[in-house]
Amino acid sequence: MTALIRSELLALRSLRSTYVIVAGLLLLTVGLTLADLHDIGKSTMDSAAELREPMVAGAGILAAVFVSVMAAVRLGGEYRYDTIGQRLLASPVRRRLLASRLITYAGIGAGLTVLVLAVSAAITVPAVDAKDLTLGLSAADAARLAGEVMLSGALLSAIGVGVGVLTRSQTAAVLTLVGALIGERILAGMLGSLGKFLPTSLVDSLIENHDARLGSGVAALALAALAGAVTVAAALALQRRDVT
Repeated sequence: MTALIRSELLALRSLRSTYVIVAGLLLLTVGLTLADLHDIGKSTMDSAAELREPMVAGAGILAAVFVSVMAAVRLGGEYRYDTIGQRLLASPVRRRLLASRLITYAGIGAGLTVLVLAVSAAITVPAVDAKDLTLGLSAADAARLAGEVMLSGALLSAIGVGVGVLTRSQTAAVLTLVGALIGERILAGMLGSLGKFLPTSLVDSLIENHDARLGSGVAALALAALAGAVTVAAALALQRRDVT
C-alpha cells in the first residue's frame, strides 16, 4: 500500500499539469477573495458569518472541487493511456489499488484545501481588521473550521476518484462532476427539503456557511455516506470490469 501511494505521488510530481492546477487554484482564490472583499462593511457583508464565507467557501468548495476533478481526471487517464493494466500487474489486488488512490487524493484534498484557507485568511483577516470588524473566530473555532474544510476536501476528492473509475474517461469524468454540480443548483429548488442533501449543499453546511441548512455534524455524515456509496460502486466496477 505504501509503495502504491508513493508511486502515485511520484507520478503527480512529474506531471506539469499538477503544478498548473495548484497555481491556477491559488491565483483564482486570491482573485475571488479580493473581489468578494470589495463589499466588506456593506449591509450584505458586515456580519461575522458573511465575512467568513468568502474565505471558507474558497477552500471548502472551490479547492475541494478542483482536487476532485484532478483526481477524476487522473484516474480516467489511467484508462485513456492504458496504464491501468500495468498498475494491476504491479498490484493484482484491485481493492488495494483503489484504496491507495483514495488515500492519496483524500490526503491531497485535505492538504490543498487547508493551504487555500490559509491564503484566503492571509487576505481576509487584515481587510476585516482594517474596517474594525471581526470574523468572530476564537482559536478553537479556527481549528474546527480548518478541520471541516479539510474534511470537505478529503471527501470530495474521494468522490472524484470514484467517478474517475466509474466513467473510465477523463472527459466523461469532468462532465459528470461539473454537470452534477451545475445540475444540483437547478434541482435544489425542485427537491425542496431534499436539496440540502446534495453534495455542494452538504459542503455549505459542513463548513458552516451562513446559509447552511444542516448542522455540520449531520452534513459530514451525509457527505461521508455519499463518498462511501460512490467508492463502493467504483470498487465493484473495478473488480468486475476487464481493463484490457
